[in-house]
Amino acid sequence: MVISQPAVVCLEATTDRVRRVWAAFRGGTADGGRGVVAASRAEAVAAAPPVARDADERGESDPDAAPTPLTAPERRARAAAFRGLLLARQRRFAEAEAAFAAALRLDPALDPTTIPTFWELERGGHEAVVGAYQAVDRTGEAATLSARLRRTYRPRLVRTRSAESPVMAQS
Repeated sequence: MVISQPAVVCLEATTDRVRRVWAAFRGGTADGGRGVVAASRAEAVAAAPPVARDADERGESDPDAAPTPLTAPERRARAAAFRGLLLARQRRFAEAEAAFAAALRLDPALDPTTIPTFWELERGGHEAVVGAYQAVDRTGEAATLSARLRRTYRPRLVRTRSAESPVMAQS
């Protein structure tokens, strides 16, 4: 297969962007901002500095401490939410809604609005999350997100040129 140099550059940029988003969503870190992610979460936790055990017991938190590893259902929920994000970007909203609903069933504490680039989705992707909330009987969160979307993306009135300038209207 023959592929042009601009296409290769575009593919590399897309791959790097997906890696950065996935690393941010998983709680990992990107290496030098170049999109290089640790091969596994265990490597990222092992590379982090150790945290004093007594500080955890006292309830103190160290901002530089390594995040606790995710449980299997949490990992599956985040993967399903990320799949929903990608499906929403492809404008496959019904499938995205099903993926978000699966994520919410797997991890009830998951908030899809905290997914990196969630707010860059188009309105149909946001509505898929509202539908997913309703599908798992979390109507309170669905109403909250729906109200936030209406407030954030509400239509604004646009004045006509003649209404803006009374001098122009008198001429």
